[in-house]
Amino acid sequence: MDYSDIDVLIPYRELSSPARRGNLECAKRHAEIALPGALFTLCDDSDPVNFNRGRALNVGLMKTSRPILVFLDADFLLMPEVLQQAVNILRNTDPGECSYVVPFLGIDFLN
Repeated sequence: MDYSDIDVLIPYRELSSPARRGNLECAKRHAEIALPGALFTLCDDSDPVNFNRGRALNVGLMKTSRPILVFLDADFLLMPEVLQQAVNILRNTDPGECSYVVPFLGIDFLN
């Protein structure tokens, strides 16, 4: 399936942390498998000192023109079929009835 109508917005600021960058790359690769053809946009906050996730996502919103947006944290993994199902719900529902989907049932912490 083609997912070129999707922009995956990832709030992220580069820090001097290789582990953080590794988390980003892992989350991005995972989402690329689930959503081939989607655009991936790293969104940084306009405030150079205090990073704010909401402001960073707003920056990304102003840059995109794709009709379906996925907000993905840099340390967050979703099973591909769950992410695809969420997108399909949005594609097949009248925008007046459904404007967002929260595609997870729980949180698992890895040691």
